[in-house]
Amino acid sequence: MISPNKYEEVFLAGNQSEESKISINKKIIVKDNTVDSNETILDKGSESIKNLGKMIEEKTPEIIAKPIIATASGIEDFRENIGNASKNTKEETKKELEDIKNTKNSEKTAENGKLFTPFKYIKLFFFSLISFIFNSKLIFYGLLLGIVFFLLRYLWHLIF
Repeated sequence: MISPNKYEEVFLAGNQSEESKISINKKIIVKDNTVDSNETILDKGSESIKNLGKMIEEKTPEIIAKPIIATASGIEDFRENIGNASKNTKEETKKELEDIKNTKNSEKTAENGKLFTPFKYIKLFFFSLISFIFNSKLIFYGLLLGIVFFLLRYLWHLIF
């Protein structure tokens, strides 16, 4: 303070004290995290996920839990049904292609086979891809999450 109600900034040149050279030994307690031969790490992880699901189910109010559970089971049923149907159609298309390859008895059948063979391969590829996506939970839900994310992002940019 220079005079009443007037202040001046002061800078200290040596504002650091000596370094402390005291070391403290830390006690480390090792927990035994070994996995039994009967139980794998994957089993432990899936068990903790199931416990988490049960805990959330217990803590969530019934009025909120019912629609969420119904929606989740509906999506899972849809995934399983489409996966099974696409797998069956893929197998049928494979059999049709084998029949076309094996059947060369008449000219009409051979011409018919030559005309529809490329379309059968496209159909086989399409249903193989659909079957792969819908029969794999990780890929299906990952794609679903990505689609929902981009849809919500598009709507957000559209509104705001």
